[in-house]
Amino acid sequence: MRRDEATEKLTLEQVMALLYYVQGMHLAVFDTVAFADDILACERGVAIQTVATQFYGAAGLIDDLDEAVIADHDAIEADPQLAAIVHTVQAFADGRSIIRLITRMSTERPWMETPQNQVILPGLMADYFRKLMQVIE
Repeated sequence: MRRDEATEKLTLEQVMALLYYVQGMHLAVFDTVAFADDILACERGVAIQTVATQFYGAAGLIDDLDEAVIADHDAIEADPQLAAIVHTVQAFADGRSIIRLITRMSTERPWMETPQNQVILPGLMADYFRKLMQVIE
């Protein structure tokens, strides 16, 4: 994977927000999780423990990519279903600030119905994103 110098640096919060949307879309379309990690509803969006631990303290995640992250990218691109979801979420998020993504997320049923610091249930995400996709169609 080549790094484009013009690529916007992602914050930890942005990455976790994008992963929330990847998980929701994957559940809605394929009825399976895109990744096994729990997503927690938090005051400022969502948290995914393994992502938070791996990138804790990183200013901009594009600069902090290691070989494991690059291997993950290659694995995503090798899975046509997952790659399609990731690319769809990237297009959806393009040009949206983290504030707008988190604001949107905080109005969505999965986040609103989950107590703070608790796991957002995959079934709740699947149901919400399926209904959302029906509205969009």
